[in-house]
Amino acid sequence: MAKLTPNVADIGAVAVACAEVGAAAISAINTVAALEIDATHERPLLGNGFGGLSGAAVRTIGQRRVADCVRALRTAGHATPVVGIGGIATGEDAAKYLLCGAEAVQVGSALAGDPMRLGTIADELVAWMDRQGRAALSDFRGRALEWLP
Repeated sequence: MAKLTPNVADIGAVAVACAEVGAAAISAINTVAALEIDATHERPLLGNGFGGLSGAAVRTIGQRRVADCVRALRTAGHATPVVGIGGIATGEDAAKYLLCGAEAVQVGSALAGDPMRLGTIADELVAWMDRQGRAALSDFRGRALEWLP
C-alpha cells in the first residue's frame, strides 16, 4: 500500500503512477506539512522545526485528496482501492470518506488514550447507515463524486 502525501500538486497522478507500478492499494493522506510556533520561547515548537498536522484539522483536505485519487484511478482504468485517512473521529466522518470513494478508512488520532473508541466509531457508522437507509457500504460508496465537477 502506497501512503500518499497531500503536499503535492496532483495527488491523482501520483496515485495512478503507484497503481501502474503495482501498488495493491493507496492510502490517502499522510500528514499535512505544518509549523507550530511557541510564542513564549519565540521558536518552533518541534525540535526539528517543521512537522506534520493530523487529526480533525486535516479531514476536509483528506476527503478532497481521496476523491482526487479515486477519480484519477477510475479515469486511468485502475480498480486500485483507496483507504481514507485523516481526522476520522466519528462514524459520520468515516461515512464522508466512503462517500468520496474510499474502500476503507483508517483511524489514528481519535484513538489516542481511548483505543476502544474504534468500536464506537464503527457503531456510529452503522447508525448513520440505518438513518440513511443503507444496508451495505457499497450502497453509498463514491456517491458524492457525482456532484463534483
